[in-house]
Amino acid sequence: MLEDFFPNKKILYCGYCEKRKLYFDEVFIGFIYKPPISDWINDLKFAKNFSIGYKLGILIKKIFERKIPQVDLVISVPLSSNRLRERGFNQSYLIAWGFLGKKPKNDILKRVVHTKPQTELSQKERWENVKNAFLAEKDLKDKNILLIDDVMTTGATLNFASKALKEKGAKKVYALVVARSVF
Repeated sequence: MLEDFFPNKKILYCGYCEKRKLYFDEVFIGFIYKPPISDWINDLKFAKNFSIGYKLGILIKKIFERKIPQVDLVISVPLSSNRLRERGFNQSYLIAWGFLGKKPKNDILKRVVHTKPQTELSQKERWENVKNAFLAEKDLKDKNILLIDDVMTTGATLNFASKALKEKGAKKVYALVVARSVF
């Protein structure tokens, strides 16, 4: 059924997450992370099927274009320079490119710490892993920002990326992910 792919509009947090200070203002989730969506994301990330990233961006724009508040900037969650060299591309950047229909800015938010892959870590370790991993490099005073990523599991990556943006003055940070994975 189609409903199996679309989560409820509200995110239900686990007890661990409810105790956390969340820096993003709202999250928009396209799908639940299961086939065929999970297959497409894996093809993008591991088979380097770049066109899937662009097409997923177009798809989530069609789903959310009337639901996302007006924003000043659309950016993707960055990879560390080491991870970018290893992989050769940033899947979230490709998704953001499809969403915008043009290349997104990539000089605003940096991942300044090369962290372990989140998939290898427990829920608690994920939050510690990315705690100080991001730095916003531009003045974002009173800007509303849409932050795009491929998958949200615990929300740690989006949270600390949002924190970095807010520390530089961002008024609101909305997160948009293709899929939500259940930990």
